[in-house]
Amino acid sequence: MNEQDEKMMSYMNLMEKELEGEKLRRLTAENHNAQNSAFPPLKEQNLVEYQLDLKEELDRIYHLLSGHILSRDEDGNEVWIEPDDDRLKIFSDYGVKQIMNIISFYINRNTLLSNYDIETVIWKMRDFGIELADLIFNRYEVFFYYPSPEDLYELYLPIIQKRGLRISDEELYWKCEQWSKEELQSKLRHYPMMVQSLIDAVHSTYLRALRGQERESLRKILHVSQNTGGIGGDMGGQGLDKRRFNVFKPGSWT
Repeated sequence: MNEQDEKMMSYMNLMEKELEGEKLRRLTAENHNAQNSAFPPLKEQNLVEYQLDLKEELDRIYHLLSGHILSRDEDGNEVWIEPDDDRLKIFSDYGVKQIMNIISFYINRNTLLSNYDIETVIWKMRDFGIELADLIFNRYEVFFYYPSPEDLYELYLPIIQKRGLRISDEELYWKCEQWSKEELQSKLRHYPMMVQSLIDAVHSTYLRALRGQERESLRKILHVSQNTGGIGGDMGGQGLDKRRFNVFKPGSWT
């Protein structure tokens, strides 16, 4: 091999290294842009779990039923806290637990991944609304939060004695019964709206399952995820081997 041939081979080796380096830089830039994009690629499993995870929604409903208030802690994080005003608590602890137990039968993954027609959804929501309204109304004394006459009596008796007010125990208890009923009546005024809100929450879950829309949405996600993964896999592995740079094949230069 003469000196000219050696220079030619050296030049071709240099070109091959530069082209390989350019490909590597291009792949690195593409991966960096994908990670910083507005819609970064998510792992298939994480995306599916996020779409089917209803724990956050159920947790929000629980706090709203309990009358909790969103506040911020010392670090600026949002947290749910007990209200300072008892008037904000519509349901008792027992009522909240009973309602959460009931709607958990409806707001779950099984419902989301079902396939209902519009007539079935209408009838299911009609039955659910009637039964829920009847249950809460027929057991309103335990579902709603209000002070009992005994609680009020124990609260006000020391005040009456301290101030020396002339009122007998029987009269005080009778007044406590009256105040307890008034508190209960004020909470009952929220009954129609609270029932409607719960029905709407369950209805939204059924609408996601209307004609199997949730399952179809997941299929599309899986399809896109698999295609994206396939492209990435080819670029990172066999794809480069199949199109490996060859100085004698111009088609492999790009």
